[in-house]
Amino acid sequence: MIPVFIELLNLDGEKECHQVSSKERKQIRHLLKNLPFRITNHRPFKEAIITAGGIPTNEISPKTMESKIIKGLYFAGELIDLDADTGGYNLQIAYSTGWVAGNSCMKEDI
Repeated sequence: MIPVFIELLNLDGEKECHQVSSKERKQIRHLLKNLPFRITNHRPFKEAIITAGGIPTNEISPKTMESKIIKGLYFAGELIDLDADTGGYNLQIAYSTGWVAGNSCMKEDI
């Protein structure tokens, strides 16, 4: 996506990260959230790919996504041994467990 963003935002691709201006960072954030694209085709069902395996669900607290073995360690997405039919279900698992884990770890006393 970097070459696409450089071209669409007319950025200097040779500029170092610390040289990116506040205005350019704002443009990048806006494009990250609002990049328009049109889906013109899809790959065959036989090529649908997910990752199976990972941390067993019985080792994770489902209300917080925290490890039952190591306090303060949280899991989300494909780190967890969960998988579902293709069609967005695995993405939903990733989004939902990420949201729960992120909110839960922010409630911890640091």
